[in-house]
Amino acid sequence: MKKALFFLFLLAGTAVAQIDPYLPDPNPPAVLPGYKLVWSDEFNATGKPSSADWSYETGFVRNEEHQWYQSDNASMANGSLRLTGRRETFKNPNYEAGSSDWKKNREYVNYTSASIHTRGKKSFRYGRFEIRAKIPAVTGAWPAIWTLGDWGEWPTNGEIDIMEYYGDGILANAAWGSATRWQGVWDSSKKPMSHFKGKDPDWANKYHIWVMDWTPEFIKIYLDGELLNTIETAKTLNNDGSNPFTSRNHHILLNLALGGVNGGDPSKPAYPITYYVDYVRVYQPDAAFSIGFAPLDAQANLAPDPECNAASPAGEGTRLRNRNPLRVFSGSYCGEVQDGTYAQLIDWTPGLSYRVRAMVNVKDTGAVLGVNGLGANADFIHRIEFQPGAWQQVDFEFQAPATAGAGGGVFFKGASGSLIDNVEVYQNTKSFQHISHSMLSFTNSTRELVFRVTARGQSGNLLLTAPAGITLSRQSVTAEEALAGAYVTARYDASTPVNGQPVRILSTLGTHEITVYARADRESSANLIGYWDAQGSTGAGSEPDKAGWLANGSVVWRQANATADVRFTDQTSTGSYVFNGEKWSGRVLHLRWDGSLAPEKYFAYPVDLYKGRYYTVGGLYAWQANGGEYSVYSIGINPASDNSGTSVFSHHATLWKQDKFKLFDFRRVFTVPEDGRYFLTFTNTSAIMGGVAGLEIREGIRLPAELTVLPLSLLFNESNKTRTIAITGKYIHDDISLTAPAGITLSRPVVTSDDINSGVVTLTASFDGSRSFTNESIELVSGDIRRSISVTATEFPTSVAAPWLHDVKAAFDRGVLQVAAGNAGDRPLTLELFTLQGNLIFNEKLDGMLFRSPRSFEPGAYLLRISSEKGSVVRKVLNSSAY
Repeated sequence: MKKALFFLFLLAGTAVAQIDPYLPDPNPPAVLPGYKLVWSDEFNATGKPSSADWSYETGFVRNEEHQWYQSDNASMANGSLRLTGRRETFKNPNYEAGSSDWKKNREYVNYTSASIHTRGKKSFRYGRFEIRAKIPAVTGAWPAIWTLGDWGEWPTNGEIDIMEYYGDGILANAAWGSATRWQGVWDSSKKPMSHFKGKDPDWANKYHIWVMDWTPEFIKIYLDGELLNTIETAKTLNNDGSNPFTSRNHHILLNLALGGVNGGDPSKPAYPITYYVDYVRVYQPDAAFSIGFAPLDAQANLAPDPECNAASPAGEGTRLRNRNPLRVFSGSYCGEVQDGTYAQLIDWTPGLSYRVRAMVNVKDTGAVLGVNGLGANADFIHRIEFQPGAWQQVDFEFQAPATAGAGGGVFFKGASGSLIDNVEVYQNTKSFQHISHSMLSFTNSTRELVFRVTARGQSGNLLLTAPAGITLSRQSVTAEEALAGAYVTARYDASTPVNGQPVRILSTLGTHEITVYARADRESSANLIGYWDAQGSTGAGSEPDKAGWLANGSVVWRQANATADVRFTDQTSTGSYVFNGEKWSGRVLHLRWDGSLAPEKYFAYPVDLYKGRYYTVGGLYAWQANGGEYSVYSIGINPASDNSGTSVFSHHATLWKQDKFKLFDFRRVFTVPEDGRYFLTFTNTSAIMGGVAGLEIREGIRLPAELTVLPLSLLFNESNKTRTIAITGKYIHDDISLTAPAGITLSRPVVTSDDINSGVVTLTASFDGSRSFTNESIELVSGDIRRSISVTATEFPTSVAAPWLHDVKAAFDRGVLQVAAGNAGDRPLTLELFTLQGNLIFNEKLDGMLFRSPRSFEPGAYLLRISSEKGSVVRKVLNSSAY
């Protein structure tokens, strides 16, 4: 049990216990009104942390830190967890001399410490996280309390640093993905230790309480009740538009790093040093208690039904009264779109501006929260482009035009099942600026999009700029136009890809940005589901669900290379799997439809796709074990993870028992009807264990390439000096390069993939007659595709118009060309020296019987041509040897 000293103070005759700040808190977790405790670890036992909750990191892990993580440095005693840093030396078991990997090029380990985490065991989304700890605030130490998203690579999975200490300061941070892989966008706050020690000189020797309040709208981090940082989730969007703080659970990490890129010189502390954690507690809102909905101003809220308890007005679609507290953001009820829209009636006053707020949970990326009743063609629309499937707050302002009046209101439109809650509408007298879109996504078929700029209180014109490849219908908007709402058309010329660069709207009210994504006509070759196999990771965190897999049955997810349940395995060439008659090696995902996971259940993997683009899906599948005589595999692309939507692609195959461990492939081109999130789904009709491998979805038509070249052989002689080659192809993605034997010149050494895919391409091959050869070839290469044309050539015969030609002798001597012309009478003669590719590199007149070139030539083969004014010609191929 925890032990503590109690100091008793008499306050108005009542004894109040104060916890000793130097010792662990012996009390049970506090009861917080409106919350329930969903998990805690009080570290009251003795020995190792509970293996049901915690796992260990081992070895050198990150940030070029100096410590070697090991479980020996983590223990519990006297009511607290202790992570201890020690100075100790032993051989690095992963050492490789000369390695460029910092984890391997350190020959010795000089420091050890501990890092524990709850990944794969405990993870949470939203709530109050409370941690009481005493940290080693010394140079060289880098203690932390933090979280990471359960799936995706860093930083797109999201990182929250509830506490970090280094550089003599306390930090509270969050990071998410940027346009550059493995480079985060940070929202950071750092307070120097002098700030805390100024309040309490003995601060470093005491326990302190860190709290994180995490909601769909914000993350707030406190230390001993002082707010250190507020991170608004409206801005924490990855480059692909996903939000790691609203779309996934996070697990908890506690670690004591030493040195590294931030920790400072690890040789400075007096070892051992210890990081004490008294407890970790996680609270979440109690649906039974219901914290209710607190609008900004309940009296001024113009929304007639803020919590959407009443029916939607007639003629505006229908709604469901939703009593499931798991689907309600706050309070008891929310509005649900069933067949079109959900609305609340409000009469607008012309000339006034209004602010609209609401919580929404949309089923697709085409949903809108808008305002109507403003007059013909004057509806104000706010598009909701991000975070389908998660609660998010929409907040915008607009100016009611002179045509506004009665019969209007706020409306919400989205796919069936979209939710709205906590509606607020206020008259607004403040200046504001609103842009209707936060993202513009262009495709090969969608080259033009319109957005609306609205502002009140603007002084002068608003200026608009766009990235390369995007042109705007106007570069400025007057204050008067902005007050009524000005429409701007953005056009994409497909000249260059645009990957997150913004359209900017600059005004006296500030700068607003619209993120732009656009692909040029040539598609990206990236695998859009490249993380389906967890990129080969093993150990803790390699469970398929951590890589993004979903299932609607009872599934037990296991780490890679486990021996049972749903997991990845790494097959070798000695394993059981066969493809095209040969042993197959690679990563397989084992899907179980047997046991508690009944047949007809679905496994699914998410992918974001866009209307107007072609995609190719492909992969391998097999039957591994269990089941009857046969089973029907079904594979599809569906807008719903449980395959309840309309599939845009489906593949069905009957597999027989005798074909177990035999891999079959599938590949298909498809399009989607709307932008949004889709799922690659797998199901089966029998209680079997199956396997899938090599999964990919790539943009563009990526069926097996077809390349045909005619003729298959060419014959050259003096009568056939030039020949024609015809090339046809489909689905060619790489340009074709052509190489020819010496003496053959091609009219096009490169043929683009666009030209090949557009039709037949013809080119010519010309022979200079310099030499005879057989069984050589013209080679065509396009990526992994190779084709050959067999070539045979006969040297052109020498002209014998004059008998002296037979007497001409020529040779190289140490690189110098020497010619003896004999008794030739057709003087002067012209000497020309060519490369075998036909390039003239030397020419000279020969008046006498002997010639010696004034310079030497590099070793190699050359063509010598000697001609007279009377037309007599002799050709010889000469070799200049090394000298």
